[in-house]
Amino acid sequence: MSNMSILTTSGITNYINTFKQEQVNKRVLPLSTKKNNISAVVSIWGNVSSKLYSLKSVLSDLAKTGSESVFQNKTATSSDESVISAKVSSSAVPAVFNIKVNQLAKNDILMSNQVSDTDISSLGDDAQSHRVLINDGDYYSFVDISLSATSGRTSKDVMNSLQTAINADYYAKVIDGNNSSFSQITLDNSNNIFKINLNGSIKNITLSNGTYNSYDDLVDEIVSKVNAANVGVSAEKVDGKLKISSNTKSSYVAVDTDTEVAQAIGFTDNKKYKAASDLASVSVFSPLSGNSRLSIMAKSTGSGKLNIADDTGSNLLNSLGISSSVIADRNTKLNASQATAGWVYLGSELDAQLEFNGVNVTKKSNSISDLVSGVTFELESTNTNTQTITITENQTDIKSKINDFISKFNDVYTYVKNNMSSGSMSSRGKLAGDQTAYALLNEMKKFAEKEVTSAADIKSLKEMGITFNASTGLSISDTSKFNNAIQAKLSSVEAFFNTDVVGTTIDETNMENYGFAKQFNYGIIGTFLDGKYDSGGTFRTAMITNLTNSYNKNITQINNNIDLLNKRIDKEADVIKTRLNKMQNQLAQMMAAQGSFNSFFGGYTSSIY
Repeated sequence: MSNMSILTTSGITNYINTFKQEQVNKRVLPLSTKKNNISAVVSIWGNVSSKLYSLKSVLSDLAKTGSESVFQNKTATSSDESVISAKVSSSAVPAVFNIKVNQLAKNDILMSNQVSDTDISSLGDDAQSHRVLINDGDYYSFVDISLSATSGRTSKDVMNSLQTAINADYYAKVIDGNNSSFSQITLDNSNNIFKINLNGSIKNITLSNGTYNSYDDLVDEIVSKVNAANVGVSAEKVDGKLKISSNTKSSYVAVDTDTEVAQAIGFTDNKKYKAASDLASVSVFSPLSGNSRLSIMAKSTGSGKLNIADDTGSNLLNSLGISSSVIADRNTKLNASQATAGWVYLGSELDAQLEFNGVNVTKKSNSISDLVSGVTFELESTNTNTQTITITENQTDIKSKINDFISKFNDVYTYVKNNMSSGSMSSRGKLAGDQTAYALLNEMKKFAEKEVTSAADIKSLKEMGITFNASTGLSISDTSKFNNAIQAKLSSVEAFFNTDVVGTTIDETNMENYGFAKQFNYGIIGTFLDGKYDSGGTFRTAMITNLTNSYNKNITQINNNIDLLNKRIDKEADVIKTRLNKMQNQLAQMMAAQGSFNSFFGGYTSSIY
């Protein structure tokens, strides 16, 4: 570009853009490159931190003691899982059990008479109310069945009403109270509590202090305070009695009858009540076309789980053939063709029966958790053969956890190592010369070869077949030694990893008293990732945190310098542009003057000649 061409508008624009780009390349680009390199290092350390967190998680599992210890994990195997299986917790003791399943627990079932769909009910056609009582030996319930006045009420209509009443009863309730037993009571802070048990949680309802002269006044106060408390139960007065209901399904409710308030209103029923649908399920079905039958099935297996009866003054069940004598007879059961009411099973057929190590055992459920501590047996089917359940340490899980530690250790070690060198002599990794990286690798190497003095038998990873290689990290180099350590010296392996000192906090002065996992977490995870307290109680910030904080400050400073340089270059470019614009104007003026001069003298010369 000639000097004159610069002083055009496009020439000035091109010159300024070129100047700015040259200055950016010369002065800004080196800073941007430096910032990008630092950002790449920060990103690498972020990845290292993430990998250290994964390693920390595995070490935390290996450091757990007692029932939470991974080395206490057990497994159960069955000779035939189609007959019996087992689940175990860490508290289970290794053992072998011989079990023969003779009978499975069953859900009790009570049948009504089989009747024609047109069979007229003995209850008649008038409006009436009935109450049916149910309990399973642990929990109680009741349902109220209201029959509207109708013409030609059938037994099937009654069956359907009972089915709806029980199956749609979702919330526990209890009703009690006796006006005749009331006497004036004065409440103060010592006796103004009404207690409700909701699924094992005691709800204390505080009543207003004062003298209550009537039963209704005190019941009304209870109803008001229960509903205002918003504790998962509601209250109302029904036919002069106090009704307490759960607001959540599958919960039980009970009233503490020992309080002065409960005694004052004659509330003496302290049983636990559940919803009727939690205790039984009712079905109406047609065994033959034009016929109907009702079945009532217990929700729980075992004997004594379906106790049902008409309440005093009611005879709804009786109208369906389910009389008190039928209910009481547990030594007779229905045959396949029998159309009268009765039980499907004998009472003796309802409980699970098994021979456990030669001893006869009876249980109400097919899931048995109260026979051997830490073991739940699941009965699947009966069999004439004796089955074997074997409880052992879960060596598969233990090996998996140790292998997980090795994998996470190597993930950190090789990642840092690879980022310190590119693998060639001509280039360097991003962490080359990084003293924190060198320190981390050195500490990891020390711990990989460390002896744990607190352990008795196995004192190092090497003694269980795990060795360290400076290039690749840890590996199980002796599989036979590793397997033997897990199979024959498991308690020593556990002590190596998770020895704890109860009542103390680990620091650099007592670290050697702990197992490998806690020492590693304190010595490496604490030093480089989390930070840690020293023996003097001073918190030491993690090295990676200090390092990345320093790098981030540098990045911030570089960004500020880049902003300043860009502004300076823009300002310099503006000064040059102003000068070039001035020169452009001057050139334009000179060109105009020259034109006038040439025009003048050109005309004068013509006139002479």
